Amino acid sequence: MKKILLVCMMAFGIGASAQITVSESFEGSTLPTGWISTITGSGFSSAPSGYGTLAGTACAGTNAVYKNIYGTTYTSWYMTYSSTASNATALNYSFKYLAKGYSTTGDINGSVAADYSVDGGTTWNDLLTPVTLNSPNATPIPCTTVSGTIPAGTIPAGANFKFRLKSTSATNGDFYMGFDNVVLSQAATTAPNCVAISSPANAATGISLTPTITWPAAAGASSYVINMGTTPGGTQVMAGMDVGNTTSYTVPAATLAYSTMYYITIIPKNSFGLATGCTETSFTTLVIPCPTVTAPAAGATGIIVTPTITWTALSGAAGYKLSVGTTSGGTDILNNLDVGNVTSYTFASALMSGTK
Repeated sequence: MKKILLVCMMAFGIGASAQITVSESFEGSTLPTGWISTITGSGFSSAPSGYGTLAGTACAGTNAVYKNIYGTTYTSWYMTYSSTASNATALNYSFKYLAKGYSTTGDINGSVAADYSVDGGTTWNDLLTPVTLNSPNATPIPCTTVSGTIPAGTIPAGANFKFRLKSTSATNGDFYMGFDNVVLSQAATTAPNCVAISSPANAATGISLTPTITWPAAAGASSYVINMGTTPGGTQVMAGMDVGNTTSYTVPAATLAYSTMYYITIIPKNSFGLATGCTETSFTTLVIPCPTVTAPAAGATGIIVTPTITWTALSGAAGYKLSVGTTSGGTDILNNLDVGNVTSYTFASALMSGTK
């Protein structure tokens, strides 16, 4: 029986590999980790109005985060990201804003701006000084890109950094303000640390042929590499496969075999390099089950002497073997005949009449 091993690393403190890294297009239905939404005015909710296209066509993906701001009710809206992961290198930033009048009557009348803080919000520095937005309802403001660089040393290592997107409504404004495709990026100065695989558990058995491998995020990682093989340290199945900036990977069908142990390593990666010393773990796939014969029916009588036997297909099966006999468990007619990767077999020679 073959086995599968997973390799992962122990998690250590984030300081050694920290950097500010954000790539957010707000495709979910809640604010991502690190973000908060606040408002000023007499409105009753500071949460975004939603995630979608009410502020206009999304700039990246299918959604933008948006808020209906208007008059003296929701006078201003702030979307703020916070992080203490700075490594003091230069920070490249970019984001996109868009706006659309509310319903069929609201006008886009207000402003949009952006700033940042390195002291937790006590003082703020402009990234985008207020830009006046003045457009009738019938003329939305399409995705507009703002980008630049905050010089190295401006955001000290470990600083209480905040990045803030702002929009304000004029007295007669009533519109959906949207933000999308926010990217914040500092260069890595060290490779990230390893992480431990969450599932499957090490040495687990009976695992599906299409398992989902999961692991926690590694601080400072921009993507993850998978090695997988059928021997310790092996890469026969996957050799340095970069699965992107995700914390899960579902193994495609027809990749793994039944009753086999696999060895796997998850290696965090960033622009500086790969994590080193990650621990390998293993899991064993389930034993191949038996298919179900669908014809002839069990106990059937009056069957023709050259019948076609059919059965259900099994995912991952490479072929099927057929035994037929005139006694229970017998093989005097067919003895473990390999019929290939098919789901039916028709007897070429006639069987004996009146025989079970």
